[in-house]
Amino acid sequence: MPENYDYPIIYKFVHIILGFIVGIKTPISLYLLISILIYQISQYLLNIRLFLLDKMSIEKGNSLKHTLNKLGEYMLGYILGILCLYIFNKNK
Repeated sequence: MPENYDYPIIYKFVHIILGFIVGIKTPISLYLLISILIYQISQYLLNIRLFLLDKMSIEKGNSLKHTLNKLGEYMLGYILGILCLYIFNKNK
């Protein structure tokens, strides 16, 4: 199984945006965080990748490295959300 798990940039943006929403602590943040973790861990455990935005397909093959990479994208969005909250609240 190749380690090259490239995926369209739209997915990277979606991961970052969802992480951002969790980071700004909206009413759905906790549910979104739990959903993200269940979704990503399920894909890893089932050794599949879901492409719901472009191909509408399920592909075999996943790795811990790929899953951690995606979780890192969510984390980037989360950190950006926290920073935005900090800057916004600091200027009040």
